[in-house]
Amino acid sequence: MSVRTETYNEHGSTFVDRLRTRIIFGSIRRYLPARNDLAMLDIGCGFHARFLVGLQDKLRHGTGIDFRVSDECLQNPKLSFVLGAADSSLAGLPDEHYDIVLFISVLEHLCEPQQSLDHCYRVLKPGGTLLVNVPTWFAKPVLEVSAFRFGTSPA
Repeated sequence: MSVRTETYNEHGSTFVDRLRTRIIFGSIRRYLPARNDLAMLDIGCGFHARFLVGLQDKLRHGTGIDFRVSDECLQNPKLSFVLGAADSSLAGLPDEHYDIVLFISVLEHLCEPQQSLDHCYRVLKPGGTLLVNVPTWFAKPVLEVSAFRFGTSPA
């Protein structure tokens, strides 16, 4: 497994990326509690932290983990960021702190996914929600063709 060196959408996004984000965003919103004071963690939030930024109306505070985020995100008073790799950054987060943890299209890239999932449960408040999205085996060839043959999604 290769080590990731850049953040998702750091160098722009394709139509496929934007469509994927829109579809997943709708799914996330459906699973959120009907409150507007959530503490949310987005693991592998991407350069523009699209889910955290898009869900600000539901947040008391949002935390993102990724290698780099935009200056605009860093200046957002409702958001904070842990800059680094997801698997190593999770260990430093407080226990039972988050109402929602997003693990969107990241788990399949980690060397120790079970350890990261264990940390997710540790940082969730009792009754909190972990939302995980990973590609199915049927989607894998489509994603690979999209990324490596057509360049319509990031490699």
